[in-house]
Amino acid sequence: MILVGRVFYVSVLLQVSFCQEFDISTPQSVEGLSGSCVAIPCNFSVPSIWNKNLDESCRAIWRRGWRRT
Repeated sequence: MILVGRVFYVSVLLQVSFCQEFDISTPQSVEGLSGSCVAIPCNFSVPSIWNKNLDESCRAIWRRGWRRT
């Protein structure tokens, strides 16, 4: 649930930062076994001006306890 909250928070930041129509949808909850990987389905949309920068390589990976240094 914390992860979904963070994804939503990033979406809100994008909307405020760019003042454009960015949108993301994720499930309200995700269940998984402790220590296992979980695939979280999501969809997003961006203003058409950004479509030229999109391809099928868009991916996001969150790791518990990982911090960029």
